[in-house]
Amino acid sequence: MATFKQDFTITQSGDCTTLTFADNSNMGNNDEGYDFAYFTTKTIGVYDSNNTLIGDLVNIVDSTPVDYAIDKDRYVSCKYTLQHNSDDPFIKIYNLALSCNIDLALGESIVTNILDENGVTQDSNDSTMFNIIKTTKAAKIFASRDNGTLSQDMLDLANSYIETINKSLN
Repeated sequence: MATFKQDFTITQSGDCTTLTFADNSNMGNNDEGYDFAYFTTKTIGVYDSNNTLIGDLVNIVDSTPVDYAIDKDRYVSCKYTLQHNSDDPFIKIYNLALSCNIDLALGESIVTNILDENGVTQDSNDSTMFNIIKTTKAAKIFASRDNGTLSQDMLDLANSYIETINKSLN
């Protein structure tokens, strides 16, 4: 047997509208005897770049994945708490820069506007697209370092680059 290890994964849907949280803790397979029913409180808090609670999934009843609707690319900090009565809680935090919409817009721009029918670069938006890639990567780095403000700033900048490309194509 192993020591109890709390863990969960977060995935974003292909249409960018849903986060799915799945518990990957070693429930029932640990020396402490912790299983899902042992914990009286099981919550996931979703926080924005200002550390303001924007979503709270309370009293998750089992280890079935739970969904949370999102409306835009943003930095989020997700805090998964498992607690038994008044004991000290187990807490796991993930910081993410969600960039699904940016990634989709960038891919669409590359496919439809950068290459002509022969696969030859024909557009002058190359530097703007490079800036989108750089700022999206920076957002993810800042998120991994628990800096929600800079992460959100980089996502906002990437979105402004997307708007620049869209305007140049109209």
